[in-house]
Amino acid sequence: MKHMTSVRLVAPEGCVVFRKKPFTYKRKSAKRKYLNEKAFFSGREGFRVDGYNPYRRNSIEYKEWERGYNKQYFINLNKIERNTNNVDLSQ
Repeated sequence: MKHMTSVRLVAPEGCVVFRKKPFTYKRKSAKRKYLNEKAFFSGREGFRVDGYNPYRRNSIEYKEWERGYNKQYFINLNKIERNTNNVDLSQ
């Protein structure tokens, strides 16, 4: 459901006309979200290639990079645990 906002327009005859036009959201944080996703996925890639965090300390991008790095670490840890549980050690 689109949000509607009403606008008062003064007609040339002197009466007020209400005109409804759709309200559009302009995401101010769209660029910020893109940077966060970019930092997150570069953190995951940084774990694979043994990278370092290129962002300024205490910035949102720094924290997102760390979150991506940690996410990939635990994904890798689960893969290793699954592989070691499937190995037959009775030989």
